Amino acid sequence: MTYNDIAIVGAGLAGASLAHRLLKAGCKVTIYEKSRGTGGRLARCKIGQTTANLGAPWFEPRSSAFRHWLTQQPEIQHFNLSPRDFSGQSLPQLEIFTATPSQSSLTRRLVEGAALQSSTRIARLQPGRKGVLIEDDQGRVLASHDAAIITVPAPQAIALLSSKDEFATQAARVIPQPKWVTVVSLQQPSGATSSCFSGRHPLLSRVVKQPASTHSGGPLRETWLLEANAEWSDRHQNDASHSVTVDMLQSFTQLTDRALDITGLRSHLWLYAQHTSPLTENFLWCPEQRIGACGDWFNRPDSEGAWFSANLLADKLLDCTESQ
Repeated sequence: MTYNDIAIVGAGLAGASLAHRLLKAGCKVTIYEKSRGTGGRLARCKIGQTTANLGAPWFEPRSSAFRHWLTQQPEIQHFNLSPRDFSGQSLPQLEIFTATPSQSSLTRRLVEGAALQSSTRIARLQPGRKGVLIEDDQGRVLASHDAAIITVPAPQAIALLSSKDEFATQAARVIPQPKWVTVVSLQQPSGATSSCFSGRHPLLSRVVKQPASTHSGGPLRETWLLEANAEWSDRHQNDASHSVTVDMLQSFTQLTDRALDITGLRSHLWLYAQHTSPLTENFLWCPEQRIGACGDWFNRPDSEGAWFSANLLADKLLDCTESQ
């Protein structure tokens, strides 16, 4: 069977990468995304008078394939960082790749040509003889497609894969890990001795300075992304955001040499920031029901894993189509 009209649920890096591959092959692609825009855990947010990365601030490729792909993307810039640990000691130089002006710029371009239905929560997939029906959380059938691919985090994928018990069971085996983040915008420089801190800390896992921005001729501002570690985030995942913000800022001020002149603040809990996965598969695909799944919750973690999973599933779908 050919798959010329494909639905993708989720517009993070996995969904966007899969859409890009399918669009280049001439497929019709519709993306259903619960948020207002693309990016998933590469999302940006409004902070003060500017925007900043709210999710992963950069990519650290482990494979030559992912590194090569990143270098071919027009939004991607390459940097070398000199990070420090939280005591101020120098750490090995870090090679990073980041999309400008924000990480979600990459996903926005990758989905160009697809029909993007944002602010749409999908609740159910109904495989049938003539296609897969897409049903939203209001019980409305939105459309029918030749195939449907789930690219959301594993806990959100369980219900969407319920027509295939084996797939839902696989998704349920994956353990999500939460992460609190706080974005803080400063009117004046913080005085921090590095643009990146990481390592062992009772609360923080990483602190990253984002690119400075200026608006309406105003002064350049510093914007920082503060990431809590997995243990602290898990213990405090039910805390109010204002309480988390206070704790995060107290830890951040230990890295600066002056009082913070704050112009904007936002804290956010990524419930499914990362995954601990026992799965050995690279993706899920059922040709009989024409439903599948890909993402970073398979046998490779993080953004690189999402990209690999999406491309391997794209290979499978396109091979099936071409062999007809």
